[in-house]
Amino acid sequence: MKSAKRVRAAPLVSAALALLLSTWPLAAGQPPAAGEAATGEATTGETAAGETATGEAATGETAAGEIAAGVVFEDLNGNGARDGGEPGIAGVSVSNGREVVQSGPGGGYSLPVAEGNVLFITKPAGYAVPLGKDNLPRFHYIHDPDGTPAEFGLRFGGVAPTGALPDSIDFPLAKSPEPDDFKVIWFADTQAQTPAELDYLRDDVVAELVGTDAVFGITAGDVIYDDLTLYPRHNGIIGRIGIPWYNVPGNHDLNFLSPDDRHSLETFKRTYGPTYYSFDYGQVHFVMLDSVVYHGRNAGRSEPNAWGAGTYEGRISQVQLDWLANDLSFVPADKLVVVGMHIQLHTPGPDNPTLNVANREALFALLSGREHVFSIAGHWQSVLHRYFGPEDGFTGPEPLHQHVIAAASGGWWSGPLDTRGIPIALQADGTPNGYYIMSVRGRRATMRFKAASEPADYQMRITIAPVFEHPTMGPAAPQGFDNAPI
Repeated sequence: MKSAKRVRAAPLVSAALALLLSTWPLAAGQPPAAGEAATGEATTGETAAGETATGEAATGETAAGEIAAGVVFEDLNGNGARDGGEPGIAGVSVSNGREVVQSGPGGGYSLPVAEGNVLFITKPAGYAVPLGKDNLPRFHYIHDPDGTPAEFGLRFGGVAPTGALPDSIDFPLAKSPEPDDFKVIWFADTQAQTPAELDYLRDDVVAELVGTDAVFGITAGDVIYDDLTLYPRHNGIIGRIGIPWYNVPGNHDLNFLSPDDRHSLETFKRTYGPTYYSFDYGQVHFVMLDSVVYHGRNAGRSEPNAWGAGTYEGRISQVQLDWLANDLSFVPADKLVVVGMHIQLHTPGPDNPTLNVANREALFALLSGREHVFSIAGHWQSVLHRYFGPEDGFTGPEPLHQHVIAAASGGWWSGPLDTRGIPIALQADGTPNGYYIMSVRGRRATMRFKAASEPADYQMRITIAPVFEHPTMGPAAPQGFDNAPI
């Protein structure tokens, strides 16, 4: 398939640094004119039912294997299947994880697909995807004829065999009005290790969000802490909030017994779908990336780990970078792009491979030139704001701002118990556990921290000699900061 013209562009920028809880602009700009759209080279490709696509296509290295075809359609009766009279929807991005094509005039598409690929769409603005159990968005199809290899002996269930490729893989959408002004809930590191810690998450964080006016939520990795049998109950708790909930994988969501990175998220994939993806809401393009590369069972260890856990590093795989280049080629240069991930791009101090994305310059190259870009990460169990400029490999009107957000679990659900029997869970920098509310107005956004179970105006704490004792890790202080009394 012929490559489309790629629209390249660069960051957005936020106005103020806030340590815990301030509100600040993440993006600014005017809404696009009515009818404004991305442009690029039109290509022709074979689609379902002999239809000829005239949508745009952007490709990287072609995946070997079969050809998947189908239709993106408007599901008028909401049954998830395409019935007579239900029209196709043109201009929707469809991907196999590397190549990206857009559906033609009748909604048809075709893509090469190999074993283990996940086919998924980028939800367009003004439409909703189906929701599965517990309000999990369903916008994908896993093609894995034989399923996760049994010889890996994964402790937690992987993908069941999907069998032969269906004749048509169709993606239903339903029209859904989307205002330009909306709210999003962001969690990071919910990571319960036990059923009791799921109770803490439920009672301390989730209970106050039931009935929120936010339109969807996102967890930026470490959904669970190693014991992936907790996914179902976790999802049931989050599902009670009552809004669609997207998830990003973290290093504690890995299948440690996997021999390699390729199969390290089989349980996550079975539960949530693709490990990286994008979707549009209002005037914002949301991109979720997998920033964890796993080295394999017991890799990098002199002695076997009880869980079989090998080492990992922060890195964005080449296939993701190829996909992202293709994905962004259909995104207007002036659109706000929000990039979520688990391991942050860079932290102060030594370049620790488990705390930084090693190939962040490759990501910067794809985002450089865009007018409005903002990034959110978790992992650090502290709050951090980083601004990346030309010296880091990012060029644009403003530095690229990444906000490393506080954990919903705080300091790993540790510390003295409060009167409810819930740990105070302070993080190493003194931030309480909590979550964030992103408020979007067109292409402008603000983030506000909400401490769990505290009033909304609880927005400042002054600490003298901030040294905190973790029950298993000992004294801890945020990296890049000292412990000298103020």
